[in-house]
Amino acid sequence: MAYNLLKSAWESGLLVFRKRSDNSHVMTVGTSGVSVTGTLSSTGLATLASVNLRLGAVTAATIASGVLTIPAGVTYVRVASESGTSDQVDTITKADAADGDLLVLIPLNTDTITYDDANIDLGAATRAVAPGGVIVLLYNASAVGAASWQEVLFLAASDNA
Repeated sequence: MAYNLLKSAWESGLLVFRKRSDNSHVMTVGTSGVSVTGTLSSTGLATLASVNLRLGAVTAATIASGVLTIPAGVTYVRVASESGTSDQVDTITKADAADGDLLVLIPLNTDTITYDDANIDLGAATRAVAPGGVIVLLYNASAVGAASWQEVLFLAASDNA
């Protein structure tokens, strides 16, 4: 399930999430952690206070045969294709993933990464993230099936233009 957020943007070094109805700041994410500045909708982010977000320096990860493996302790990832300038992620693995963990995934500056809904719970069948775009996923250990990573936010490159 994608949450009812209008847009995120980098503002003064922070990733700012806004509510759809009134465009107010709801949450900011920075290197020092998460700050909630408003009440989020009852459709899923009511437990935001328990999110374990360790947003630090960006870490590179390369797709291998459709699998994106995230190192332990990493939340902010620059994703590179296995070969060429485009690739698809079918599955995400992270050994230390725990309920409420977030992943901020951005593509390498030259790549377009497509995420497939088969094993990742997306708001569409696929999400193509080009340079300038971002996808944020939430880990839900109790999710049915293999889709433990669930879309929280997707921004196409054109959304941030």
